[in-house]
Amino acid sequence: MREPLKSPEWAHKMRSGRQGRAEPLGTAPAHAAAAERLTALIEGLGVRWLSGFLSLDHTRHLLEGGIHAERGSD
Repeated sequence: MREPLKSPEWAHKMRSGRQGRAEPLGTAPAHAAAAERLTALIEGLGVRWLSGFLSLDHTRHLLEGGIHAERGSD
């Protein structure tokens, strides 16, 4: 496993930004669709990062942008 993934710090940063802002409204199919889109984003970015096409910082930036877009925030 690559060094940055061995540390749970990046996951903690992502979770800490979400706490207190969860929006339980919506339907199960809408939540499932959002989960599929985010999973596809993570898988695609992971492949590009592991292949050396993206830097870790840029990968994180793109992932954060995808999460913000999915949540409907800037």
